[in-house]
Amino acid sequence: MRSLAGLAERYYPALYSVNTVGLVNEFAEQMKKELDFRMEANNLRRFCAEFRRYDTIHVPEVYMDLCTRRVITMEFLDGINISDTKRLRDEGYNLQLIARRGAILVSGLPSNTVFSMLILILVILSFCLTTL
Repeated sequence: MRSLAGLAERYYPALYSVNTVGLVNEFAEQMKKELDFRMEANNLRRFCAEFRRYDTIHVPEVYMDLCTRRVITMEFLDGINISDTKRLRDEGYNLQLIARRGAILVSGLPSNTVFSMLILILVILSFCLTTL
């Protein structure tokens, strides 16, 4: 990417003022930070602290002593996969209510990475399935 950015600036002088090489470098640095699962583990712990007061939401516990830059280890949550709509219906869950609550929760919370979004989805499902 750096090479392409350098070539782009070299052959398209208008891009020099945009500083494409600088943008690529900044992107690379941010990606390194975002891909460090220790940071995600800390984000999850903060997220857990924010929702601790709600007894209908269960955020998976993070086992910090087992987390590394490349591995995040957290509590296993058992449940029904949201795509298994037949089983959800068979067990009496209201799919419209699950969708409505999930949409409200997602719209009110920020997320900085795909992994955080996956955690959020787990929390939404836990919230919806425990409150029905």
